[in-house]
Amino acid sequence: MNVEFRPPAIGSTQVPIKITGPGTLELRAEGLHVVGAKVATRGRSLVVLLALVLFGTAMVLLQRFLGLGSVSSGALAGVLGVGVLLPLLRQPAKAGERVEHLFPWANVKKVTYDGAAQCVVVVIKGMKPRGGLFIVQPVHSELQRALEQRLG
Repeated sequence: MNVEFRPPAIGSTQVPIKITGPGTLELRAEGLHVVGAKVATRGRSLVVLLALVLFGTAMVLLQRFLGLGSVSSGALAGVLGVGVLLPLLRQPAKAGERVEHLFPWANVKKVTYDGAAQCVVVVIKGMKPRGGLFIVQPVHSELQRALEQRLG
């Protein structure tokens, strides 16, 4: 089946497996076969670093030029940093080279739904890559039910 992989920049429930973009997913007898694109290594880390630099700069400027105390300037700088960081992190990851994995059923541990990411999360353990495979799907989708039934 054709699917869209969308790992969050920072996993809230699971460390995301770095597969992104359009791809395919097959439930085979031997395991879960996944084809997608590797998350490009540059970009998201730079956004986090940019937000930290912005936070520090805003804190210093607020203290020096507006005479605010550490707590007030820290709070305002935090709001500014989060206001910049969150929209940038919600953007889909950039796709890199093509990647293909077969996750044996013994390593597929559970299936959950992440409402914030609006993704079915397939939890992989005991092999590399491990973590959560984030697949864009509606809640209680046919895919989620099929995976839950397979895991029994």
